Amino acid sequence: EGVTDDPEIEAIRKRQIKNFILTLFISRGVPMILGGDEFRRTQRGNNNAYCQDNEISWYDWEFLEKNKDIHRFVKGMISFRKNHKILCVPRFYTKEKLIWRNPKGDEPNWKDPEQKCLACTILADEEPNLNLIFNASVEAVEFSLSEAPRGGVWYLVANTMEDNPADLNDPGQEKKLVDQKTIQIGPRSAVILMEKE
Repeated sequence: EGVTDDPEIEAIRKRQIKNFILTLFISRGVPMILGGDEFRRTQRGNNNAYCQDNEISWYDWEFLEKNKDIHRFVKGMISFRKNHKILCVPRFYTKEKLIWRNPKGDEPNWKDPEQKCLACTILADEEPNLNLIFNASVEAVEFSLSEAPRGGVWYLVANTMEDNPADLNDPGQEKKLVDQKTIQIGPRSAVILMEKE
C-alpha cells in the first residue's frame, strides 16, 4: 500500500503491528523477528531483499526515533514473555491447560468460518493464569469474562487498541479491571489479562 499520511490508515497499521508482535510473543516456540521490525523497518514490502544493496535493505535509524512507541511495545512484550515461563515451555499445551471461549463465554464453534473473535485462558501451575482475547473483526466486540480460575481478579496487561503508553503496562503496573464480568475489545485488536489474587 505504500507510504501514507492518512491518520486512520496509520492507526490501523500500528495496531496490526502490535497485534502481530503480541501474538508472536505469547506463542509457543522460538519467536523470530527480522531486524528492524521493532521500529517499523519495512523494506518497502520486499520480503527477499538480501541482494538489494540500496535503501530497500539498508537500516534507516530515523525509524527508531519516529516509532519509539512500537519499539517500547516490542521490548515490553519480550520482557512479558521472559517473565511468564508458561509461554516458553518447549512443547504443546495440553487440552487441560487451555480454555477457549467465544465472546458469549461459550465454547467456540471451530467449524464457523466467520468466527473472528476468540478468548483463550492459559492455566499456569506456579505463575499467574493468563487470559488472551483476540478480535479480528472490524467492529468492537463485548466479551463475557470467565471467573479467574484461582478466584483472583483480572488485571489488564496489554490492549493493542490503546496508544502508547496505555497499550502495555509495565510489570507490577497492570490495571485492575473495574468490570470483572465483561470487557469491550476494540476492532482489530488483542488484549492480555493476568490473574492476580
